[in-house]
Amino acid sequence: MAKRQRKVPGFLTKTYDMVVAGTKDNASIVWNREGSGFVVRDADTLASKVLPNHFRHNNYASFVRQLNMYGFHKVGPPEHLEFQHEFFVRGNKDALQHIQRIPVRRTLKQQKENAARKRKRGSDSDDDSDDDNDGDGDGDDAEKDD
Repeated sequence: MAKRQRKVPGFLTKTYDMVVAGTKDNASIVWNREGSGFVVRDADTLASKVLPNHFRHNNYASFVRQLNMYGFHKVGPPEHLEFQHEFFVRGNKDALQHIQRIPVRRTLKQQKENAARKRKRGSDSDDDSDDDNDGDGDGDDAEKDD
């Protein structure tokens, strides 16, 4: 029996498709030479023209924050906008299934505040989920893909 593939989050497939399309169009986001990551050639154009075609926003900082949440790393000098992930590789879209969102770590202060809110609500639950199993700190269980 073949191993079942994981569902790939929309953010990853949209980003992959955006890089593929950008490479074909010589646009603001392209694969790096080795195909082991992508380069943002023009962040302003990416934000104003490309992101709105793939996501519900045009905020470059939000795009980078999402990359970080999925374990992408910025490589090279600060002025060079290149991002890599071992499973985000040109020609291997199937590898995206191996990329997982990194759980958000709560600070000790946030943990204490959550515990105080639970006590105030009269919750007798010992878990720390606060109805936020996706770990993004927004109090719901829904993972947002963009």
